[in-house]
Amino acid sequence: MGGLPIVPSTTPQHTPAEFVGIVEKSIPKEKKDEGAETMKYTDIQDIGFPEGNISQKAFEWVISQFKVGRKTPEILSDLEELLMDPETFIMNGGELSDLAEMYIDRDEPFQERDEPAPWKQWGDDIEEGATEQMRNAVRLPISVKGASMADAHLGYGLPIGGVLATKNAVIPYAVGVDIACRVKMSVFPMMDYAFGAMEESFIEAIEAETRFGMGASFEGSDRRTAAVLDESTWGDTALLKSQKDKAWNQLGSSGGGNHFVEVCIDTENRVWLMLHSGSRGIGNEIAKRHIETAKTLHRLNELPDPALAYFVKGTAEFRAYWRDLKWAQDYALKNREVMMKRLLNQFNRMFNKGNRFAPEIEVNCHHNYVARERHYGQNVLVTRKGAVRAGKGELGIIP
Repeated sequence: MGGLPIVPSTTPQHTPAEFVGIVEKSIPKEKKDEGAETMKYTDIQDIGFPEGNISQKAFEWVISQFKVGRKTPEILSDLEELLMDPETFIMNGGELSDLAEMYIDRDEPFQERDEPAPWKQWGDDIEEGATEQMRNAVRLPISVKGASMADAHLGYGLPIGGVLATKNAVIPYAVGVDIACRVKMSVFPMMDYAFGAMEESFIEAIEAETRFGMGASFEGSDRRTAAVLDESTWGDTALLKSQKDKAWNQLGSSGGGNHFVEVCIDTENRVWLMLHSGSRGIGNEIAKRHIETAKTLHRLNELPDPALAYFVKGTAEFRAYWRDLKWAQDYALKNREVMMKRLLNQFNRMFNKGNRFAPEIEVNCHHNYVARERHYGQNVLVTRKGAVRAGKGELGIIP
C-alpha cells in the first residue's frame, strides 16, 4: 500500500522462513488433520501491513489463531477489517485492539510531496480560487487523488464541489462546518394537477412542521423527539454534553443558508418532496472546535493553506474528531427523518385521506461528508464537499 509510512521499519524477530516454521509447529496435529491451513509471511504484507514490529505483532496473533484451528481466509479477513477501520477495534477492545493501536500510532509532520497527487478538473469555466484550492490540497503528503466538479466554487480548505482521497488522515475544514448535509427525496404516485389545488395549504403545513432561518428551533412542548436524544453518547465529551439542549431544540428544523423544503414536479408530472439540511448548530460547533484544534498541530506557515490542517490516524485528536463527526452525521440523519415523517403525514392527510402513500422512489444523498472507502488498491478516507458519490446503481441528486 502507498501513502504515509505507518511505523518505522525495524527488523522482525523472525525471518519469513522462520515464521512459516513457527506457524506450522503451532498447529495442533488434530487441527492439521482437519485441514487447517498455513500462511506465508508475505500474505500479511500483501494486505497492507508494513515490515517491522507491527507485522511481528500481527504474526503473533496469526499463530494464536492457527492454534485454535482457524483457516487462512477468515484470519486474513479479520486483519483486512482492522486495516480498514482500526478505530473500531480500539473502541471495542479485544485481542486485536493492541495491534490496531500500533497500526495507527503515528504522527506525520507536513512534508511537501515531490509531485502533487493526481487530480482531475471537470469543466473549464471554474473560478481560479477554487482551482487553486485543489492545487493546494493535492500537495499535502496525505493526499492520494482529487477531483473538482464542473460547478466547483471557492470554499474553505477544499472548494465546494471538491473531492479528496487521503491516506490515514482527515482535514476537518475540508469536511466543513455543515457536517452531513444531504438531500432526502421521496417520489409519490400522484400527478401535479392533484397537488396544484392544495399548494398554498401545503406551504402552510411546511411552515408549521419545520423551522427555517439561522438559529431556528422549537421550544417547550413543540420540541421533537427521536432516539438519538436518548443515547448515552451525549455524555462522552463535554462538548456534546453542552450542546444537548440546543440539539434537542433544533431537531426537526431545516435551518438557514441554502437549506430548504421543496415540492418538485418532474418531466413525467410526478410530485417529489425534497429536503436539504445538515447537522444544524451542533454540527457547526463540533466542526469549529476541531478545526481550531487541527490548526494548533501544524506550523501553519508550512501548510499550503491553514484551512488544510489535518488530523492523523492514531492520535487522540483524530479519534475525538472521528467520534464527534460520526455523531453529527447520525444526528443529521435523524433530523431529516423527523422532518420527512411529519411532512409526509401532512401530505397523506391532504392528498390521500390520511392513508399512507408508498413512495415510488426514495433518495438519501450525502454531499458534505467523509467516508472510508477502497480505491486505487488501498484504503482511503474520501472527503466530498458539495459533491455526491456516483457509485454504480446509486441514486443521487445535486440540489
